[in-house]
Amino acid sequence: MKEAIYNWLEQLACYLILVTAVLHALPDSGYKKYIRFFTGLILVLLLASPVLQLFQTDVDRWMNDPEENYREWTEKMENIQEEFTGTGIREDPMREGIAEVEEIKIGR
Repeated sequence: MKEAIYNWLEQLACYLILVTAVLHALPDSGYKKYIRFFTGLILVLLLASPVLQLFQTDVDRWMNDPEENYREWTEKMENIQEEFTGTGIREDPMREGIAEVEEIKIGR
């Protein structure tokens, strides 16, 4: 854990040194604000990289076995439906003739 934090801080320090050197090497031009914007976006990605790495393992697991994920999600949906309706997956209520629509009045 300490090594990962150390590597992350080392990457940030190297990046900031590189950006500072590039910005000082540039003459005063109109492009400087665009370079600052672009380097700022990269800095945000570098700052967020530890959080993104935490999610990366979950994404890798999810993408490696889509059939297992489909089964898990199907089971979860069935459990939720049973919890709320007391039954499993049913046919469409419109096909069963269960659905009734009341008269809609618009205006006075």
